[in-house]
Amino acid sequence: MYAKAAGDRFSALAGGAVDAAILNPPFSFRAAELGFTALGEIRTYLNDFPFTVWAVNTDWALRNKSALLDFGKVYLEGVSWLYNATNKDKAVDILLKYAKQSRKDATDSWDYYFSKLQGFSRDGLLSSNAYQKMAQGMMELEDLSAPVPPAAKFFDDSFIKQAARQPR
Repeated sequence: MYAKAAGDRFSALAGGAVDAAILNPPFSFRAAELGFTALGEIRTYLNDFPFTVWAVNTDWALRNKSALLDFGKVYLEGVSWLYNATNKDKAVDILLKYAKQSRKDATDSWDYYFSKLQGFSRDGLLSSNAYQKMAQGMMELEDLSAPVPPAAKFFDDSFIKQAARQPR
């Protein structure tokens, strides 16, 4: 059964509409508190998997390169800030301001994403290992066939590399 977001999947699980669901924090924590059994850790299967993906209209990107570079710089600054443990309390406060969750859930989520999982690319790049995992999954789903094209066929990382070279 398809459910688009973790909150929807959690609601389906808690409401008895499904027997299992893929959840991420804070919903995985809430499910455990309700007595649901964890069937596995996402890190086992998605280690070095990108948790952020950006898409842009190519024509727009060519006309708005400075905006794209600004986006890249802000992403890199934000991720660097979030990985800095001295910013944890402030990050939790910001999450609490915009998300309806408890301080415990917000703190546990920060710990999970930035201490344990480390799921956000610090350099904005997709590693070759992550690309191979994605390509393998797409081949298993028969959305891609061998030989697998190089990552450059699908991903243009030139803007993030250029953004990383610019002063912040």
